[in-house]
Amino acid sequence: TQNQFEPVFIPILSSFIWYPDWSGNSGKCLNDGNAPAYMTITGQFLETNQQDCCKKHFNYDLATCIGKSSTTVIGYYPHWGQTKSMCLKDANVPDYMRQRPATYIYDDIESCCKRFYSWEENTCIANSGGVNAVGKLGTGKWYVDYNKGSCKQDNDGEAKSWDGLYDSLDDCCSKKLWWIKLEDCRNKLT
Repeated sequence: TQNQFEPVFIPILSSFIWYPDWSGNSGKCLNDGNAPAYMTITGQFLETNQQDCCKKHFNYDLATCIGKSSTTVIGYYPHWGQTKSMCLKDANVPDYMRQRPATYIYDDIESCCKRFYSWEENTCIANSGGVNAVGKLGTGKWYVDYNKGSCKQDNDGEAKSWDGLYDSLDDCCSKKLWWIKLEDCRNKLT
């Protein structure tokens, strides 16, 4: 009489067994009863629920494994392929970034911009919808704008890390543009 129940228990039990779908390359764990023999024989690849299976075998991309990759926002990532520098926080994170979140995904705009757009970090922050550099990152100090032959005040946070900063316009003009008359340097300020 025990054999009468055996066919019933096997299909029921298989619905509670999750395995990594490595042969299908889906990046997911399945419980369709079609686990490869090497997984069922050893049992070391099987889990009793989807979340445990995903954590064990696809911990680098849990959202895809659990089936939420298209709707899960996981942080700020560099939005390459645009003409302007920016970091985004949406559900469209490229798969290669999702698979290496420690490398590509950041908790805030500032960290993302600093890592991927260091040469124009403040521009990236503004482009990404962060607090504009005015007031937050602007120093109020003066630096040389060689294109204009004058000094510019850093009110917008656009001064680069290599720019020498000065407390006053006169100080900047006399120390960095010493070959230009002070009055001319002041007048070019616009």
